[in-house]
Amino acid sequence: MVIFSRGKCAGMMMIIDVSGWVYGHFFALPAMTKSDGTPVNAVHGCVSSLWKIMQGNPEHILAVFDASRRSFRHDLYAEYKANRQPTPPDLGPQLPIIRRAIETFGVHCVSADNYEADDVIATYTRLATEAEHSVTIISCDKDLMQLVSPPDWDGPIVEMYDPRQLKTIGPYEVQAKWGVFPSQMIDFQALMGDASDNVPGVKSVGQKTAAKLLKEYKTLEAILEAAQEMHQPNMGKSVQSNLNIYSDMARLSKKLVTLKNDVEVEFDLEKLRCKLPDSAAVSEFLREMELVTLHDEIFGQVAA
Repeated sequence: MVIFSRGKCAGMMMIIDVSGWVYGHFFALPAMTKSDGTPVNAVHGCVSSLWKIMQGNPEHILAVFDASRRSFRHDLYAEYKANRQPTPPDLGPQLPIIRRAIETFGVHCVSADNYEADDVIATYTRLATEAEHSVTIISCDKDLMQLVSPPDWDGPIVEMYDPRQLKTIGPYEVQAKWGVFPSQMIDFQALMGDASDNVPGVKSVGQKTAAKLLKEYKTLEAILEAAQEMHQPNMGKSVQSNLNIYSDMARLSKKLVTLKNDVEVEFDLEKLRCKLPDSAAVSEFLREMELVTLHDEIFGQVAA
């Protein structure tokens, strides 16, 4: 018995942002444990989501992990992500199980020392589009929205897909959410900062102000240059003052939020090809994890 069809979505690569994916399921689902006490709610959520993702039959698929909590960005700014909380106790034991689950489904897993998963995703996205493959990034993380194709793009398309809300994120969805298009997301984040990653940005410049400034001046450098001139009517005195005071922080923030797309990775399309999973191995894994309902949902659908 196989649980996936053989038809492929030609020329399409799916890239899973594992970190955000795992945390999303962990916090969205109620506590679940095996009979031995091992927590498995995130495992359940990820396996269920992965199965649904693979029903799209992408031609290529990979899952990207963070190699560690430290990256080159800590050398640029020691306080980067300094406010991050430790991994929840019930999530830690599930992480190696989730990686094993992904590999059981035949999906290639990658990471890179000294880089974040987002940098690896950016690199594979560049390499895939250069090879004429469109890319769907499984994530709703705004840090990745800078990779989304602009409107009216005539090359291979890059989009995101939110696996929990089941919606595609393209350029107009980015603009509706943040007030700027993907091409301005780097400058947008540099201006307003990011509390979750402890990216400083410019004091008192929030989402609406950053979007307004970029609509008027287009780029971060143009904004900072204009702020040096007297009496900018479209800025407001306090905003103009802060842009001058924190201009160096804005430029540093831009370096922190800009994703590297030149990480040294192995780009072997054959290794990344979406293959039919070994149904017996998947079934055994689900039974071992005591995910009986999910097992019946996956295999029962085939039997039906």
